Amino acid sequence: MKEKIWIAAAFVLTFAAGVLVGAIIVRNFGTPPFALPRFGNPGARHFPRHGERPPIPSVEMLQKQLGLDEAQHRQVADIVEKYRGQFQEHFRQIHPTVQGLLTQMRGEIETVLTPEQLEKFRREFPRRERRGFGPRPAPEDSARELPE
Repeated sequence: MKEKIWIAAAFVLTFAAGVLVGAIIVRNFGTPPFALPRFGNPGARHFPRHGERPPIPSVEMLQKQLGLDEAQHRQVADIVEKYRGQFQEHFRQIHPTVQGLLTQMRGEIETVLTPEQLEKFRREFPRRERRGFGPRPAPEDSARELPE
């Protein structure tokens, strides 16, 4: 029994040490180079999900992948900034439509599930309350009440 406690404690301590080292590295060296810039918020970065690409390549991404010189970097930055507001406005216009379609689709899917499947669906795929684009965590309790 004591061996199991020591193994569990060693596991927890190893995990905590990894989290601590990661936090120290990010604090001292900044976000890793694979963190993507957030669209609409040039200074913010997030970690991409598997296969995720930004909707528009950032100036930093173009700089890194294409090896832009200083003049090109400034010109590309100006071009990206020129269109940023237009993209944001279009995203704001289509967002309610997309959210409405997703809500309708969820509702239709929920009508064909058994109560057990419905519970699992709501737990595994909670509704995401979004105010804009980009990954955001879902609320803790985002499921409606189960039908009786």
